[in-house]
Amino acid sequence: MRKITLNVVPDYDQLEDDCPRTTAIAALHGDQTPLTPLQDEFVFPENQSGQTPFYTFTREEVKALNIASEQVYNLLADSLDFLFSAKYRHLIPEFYGKEFIQAYPEFVDYAIYTFQNEHEAIYGRFDIAYDFEQGKVLGFYEGNLDTPTMYYDSVVMQHHLLTRLGREQAQYNLHQENLAKNIRKVLGPQEKRIAFLCDTNITEDCITTELLFHTFNDHCDDIVLFSDINQLRYDFSASRNKWVLDEIEVDVIFTLYPWEDMVADLYADSPNPLTEWQKWAGKTRFLEPAWRWFISNKGVWAWLTYLKDVLAADDPALAQFVHENEAAWQYVIPSYMDKPPWLKNYVRKPLQGRMSNNIGFYENDQLTHETEGFYAEDDCIYQAVCPTTSADGGHTRAIVCTWLAPWDQGLPLDMESSGIAVREFTGEVLKVKHERFMPHIVTD
Repeated sequence: MRKITLNVVPDYDQLEDDCPRTTAIAALHGDQTPLTPLQDEFVFPENQSGQTPFYTFTREEVKALNIASEQVYNLLADSLDFLFSAKYRHLIPEFYGKEFIQAYPEFVDYAIYTFQNEHEAIYGRFDIAYDFEQGKVLGFYEGNLDTPTMYYDSVVMQHHLLTRLGREQAQYNLHQENLAKNIRKVLGPQEKRIAFLCDTNITEDCITTELLFHTFNDHCDDIVLFSDINQLRYDFSASRNKWVLDEIEVDVIFTLYPWEDMVADLYADSPNPLTEWQKWAGKTRFLEPAWRWFISNKGVWAWLTYLKDVLAADDPALAQFVHENEAAWQYVIPSYMDKPPWLKNYVRKPLQGRMSNNIGFYENDQLTHETEGFYAEDDCIYQAVCPTTSADGGHTRAIVCTWLAPWDQGLPLDMESSGIAVREFTGEVLKVKHERFMPHIVTD
């Protein structure tokens, strides 16, 4: 059976011990805080009877998910070698939003610099359509690589529940472990001052950032700081040209904040640190590196489709690239910036959309379902329909997620699939308010 119910529920008092800073921030704000109680984040209807639902996977199914995730990630990252080249760079506005790219040219230059200088990332999540009956990957919807949600659930809640069951080995949940052993690969050999920043008014952002903060703080001797993102500033004085947090110069900055929002905020300031990125880019690194915006943005799937279907026909180097990544292409759902006349069943997604906002589902060119949100004016891709499936006879549907971590055996930009999670939802469309994290168990 794919979905089972077991006699275990979370111990919320114990879970709060894993995020003391988030708990302290909530206590500091008192009744005025928008931070929600931890219990509200992980309520299952079954908990009332002392039970929690789980999804089961075999080891072979987990292995197949890992292989597919690493193949697709390599395809995405390696495609930027072509996109950022002199030959194809002019196509960037076509796939990533003309208005945004033209408004912020320094961001594009800086992002290319971070790619060419191999600035590492520390996490990321894929959303995958899955056939639960056959146990196989159907397609990759997108990569939530810069501000992925559900990290606490996937790492801490998952381990907590399996430990309470006495089955902590029966899971695939290695992100924190793999990140911890690769900290020096990410930071380099010299001691650094690292800032972990987020909007501390958002529960999930605060918990996610705190967990990553603890992973670094517990596994390196560097100076590791945690603060609200609004405390970060740039010192324009000629003697410094540094990013500063509470008067401390920082070398590495983790921000749980979308690059497009951060760029807009920086351009709204005068002077603007991005206009002189050459002065600080060699001294200060951001986690998430700017280049990964180009594979988090949903336009990358239209870029891949165009690369394979159009450009490769006239470019031997691209044709070779397509051939070398043959195994990954089966998971790329065809996507387009302009809807082809023959595409009748598709999903419309905003390029920079998050949290399932402003997604439209079309059957026979007719809108059947739509979500609300904040990205109605954003450019869109049109992605062929690739429905995920149900593990409980149609009562719910679910997608499978894989978590990426730095890979100690690979090149600087390589990542390893290091964990899985399930996002279950009711209805035809995944909406944040109708979804929930589901723990998993790995069977022999």
